[in-house]
Amino acid sequence: IARIAGTEREGGALGRTGTDTELSAPSGVAVDAAKRTIFIADTGNHRVLSLTTEGAIARVAGTERKGNTLGRTGRTTALFFPRGVAVDAANGTVFVADTGNHRVLALTSRGAVSHIAGSGQGNFLAATGTKTQLNSPYTVDVDRSGRVIIADTDNHRILAVTAQGAVSRIAGIDEFGSAPVGTRASTAPLRTPFGVAVTAEGRVLITDSNNNRLLETWHRP
Repeated sequence: IARIAGTEREGGALGRTGTDTELSAPSGVAVDAAKRTIFIADTGNHRVLSLTTEGAIARVAGTERKGNTLGRTGRTTALFFPRGVAVDAANGTVFVADTGNHRVLALTSRGAVSHIAGSGQGNFLAATGTKTQLNSPYTVDVDRSGRVIIADTDNHRILAVTAQGAVSRIAGIDEFGSAPVGTRASTAPLRTPFGVAVTAEGRVLITDSNNNRLLETWHRP
């Protein structure tokens, strides 16, 4: 095993390389294989970092102070305990689960930022992502069609948002609970799902955390 980022001492100092940069409770990580770059959700420092295979590190989102703003770029956008990060392999867009702000952001390879889901804390499900309320989304991923898959953790559900902004429910019923295997995913209650991932075949994997189980379902575009 090798240490590639963090000094093993909690802090926020940004060095020239990953190993001389301090982190604070990093939660999420994603890889852009084409650019040989790792993205880190440095949760306690309210920022997202990029780390190249050569060890160079940079801040790509967050002002390093907690807040709730949407700037022109990721670096001028204030985050609040971002926990999840994902990369769209097709175009290099980075998606951030800005957990404490109950929203999901998109960051282009040129640094421009946009808001794709979450209109404040709550569980209202609208026709579009930006009008749909989220509640502490922890994790995001991207499927082959470019849809962003969101673990809307404290709403006990999994959502999908298309590139055009349309939102749909994959699993969960907005209330916590448990359902037997074989239940239709969109009517199956979950309990605090923290993690979500999409396989190359399109299966959606869900850590139904407080039901102590890992689930899978299909949700084709």
